[in-house]
Amino acid sequence: MAMKTEFSHFDPRVHKIIRLCNHIKRWPLFIHDPLPTWVRGRVVLIGDAAHPMLPFGGQGATQGMEDAAVLGILFQHQKSDKLEDVLALFETIRKNRATRVQILSSARAGRESQVAEKIAPYLDETAPKAPMSLPERVQHDFRYYPSATSSPRCFINTN
Repeated sequence: MAMKTEFSHFDPRVHKIIRLCNHIKRWPLFIHDPLPTWVRGRVVLIGDAAHPMLPFGGQGATQGMEDAAVLGILFQHQKSDKLEDVLALFETIRKNRATRVQILSSARAGRESQVAEKIAPYLDETAPKAPMSLPERVQHDFRYYPSATSSPRCFINTN
């Protein structure tokens, strides 16, 4: 009955689909606070393990792919022989951006200003201000250009 009420303003075809369902179960979605670190020694968390997010922004898989791409570049062009240094650099490059996207995922479209304070500690030269609207959020989420100081180019060994 709760689902009928929840979707009462939807098209009648949606009501028909709901009536045809024998068993409807709620699937809980949880908001997770950002982790203080993704790296411990020679172990690194990436993707949803590092920055679990709600599906509202459609960014979960994208952030995992960005993590993998940065790690791939780091391992291909590392200057340090010490794995711990490479993983620490990975976290420096990725943490602020992925955490901003993670926090934004907890806000419905058009309500980005509700999480602006939570995003503030993760602002940097790649995103100097928190997105306050859906258009700004789209710009933030889909136009990612790492800064010169944090991009993989700054540590590639050209010798």
